[in-house]
Amino acid sequence: MGTEKTTAPGLGDEQQSQLLTYFVGGQRSVVNQTAIRAGNFMVIVFGSPGLVDAHLDKGLPSRAPQLIYSSARTPGFGL
Repeated sequence: MGTEKTTAPGLGDEQQSQLLTYFVGGQRSVVNQTAIRAGNFMVIVFGSPGLVDAHLDKGLPSRAPQLIYSSARTPGFGL
């Protein structure tokens, strides 16, 4: 198994991305793992490099405001 750090899209406050290459039964597979943090919300996407790149931006912007809003309204958070 091999890993290669790659450039993550410029989304959120922090980003990290890597390609993982592994061999099973003589077949080579490559997957992309990308993590994006925006405030206290994190999205981690793992899969085919083309699909990860195509769908990463769809998960973060639409869900981050909902999560931040709902956690702020949850009792016990001291907000």
